[in-house]
Amino acid sequence: MINKPSPAGTRSLVYGHAELHDCLAIADGETATAEAREIVAIASARTWGEARGIAPRHVWNPVPEIEDDPDEHDDAASFDINQVGR
Repeated sequence: MINKPSPAGTRSLVYGHAELHDCLAIADGETATAEAREIVAIASARTWGEARGIAPRHVWNPVPEIEDDPDEHDDAASFDINQVGR
């Protein structure tokens, strides 16, 4: 990621290429590090219950909203972030 300094009184943005979605990702420079940590925490979860339990402050965690098949997404079931949204 590249952090561009900003003149006094303006906002600092951090941007870079998001490989998974092949797009430009932009974050507020003040919260970018915390956002990245939250994304890594969600992606690193080993079970659906662990992923659901993450309550980020800066990014959206889609996992708690997935209720299509409770048996498939049981708290103890193995979690793979690449399966979210499919």
